[in-house]
Amino acid sequence: MHSETIAVHSGYEIEPSTKAGAVPIYQTVAYAFDTAKHGAALFSLEVEGHRYGRISNPPLLCSNGAFSALEGGLEALCVSARGNPPCTMRRSTLPSLGTNIVSVPQLYGTTHTLFVCRASG
Repeated sequence: MHSETIAVHSGYEIEPSTKAGAVPIYQTVAYAFDTAKHGAALFSLEVEGHRYGRISNPPLLCSNGAFSALEGGLEALCVSARGNPPCTMRRSTLPSLGTNIVSVPQLYGTTHTLFVCRASG
């Protein structure tokens, strides 16, 4: 499969009721819970599912799947390019020598500079 096809179609399972071939966009940030116990399980990461749009949403999961497929990885994690998520990621999960970070130079503050310096030094 060509990388362009992987980028467009990986990470998305065709929804059986509509057979839509494109990732749906839901204009919401909040998701309903079956019960209070279900909500608690979502927030404690005991079960998979969406709890809040900034944490998880269907298009984000598809993007993660596409990046993972393109790179031949098991999983991928996308975070915003601004604010706390990239700062937390760089401090807690910088790869070891010989691994890669894929990044754009327009990251928050000096995050990209940190990546370049770490890679060269």
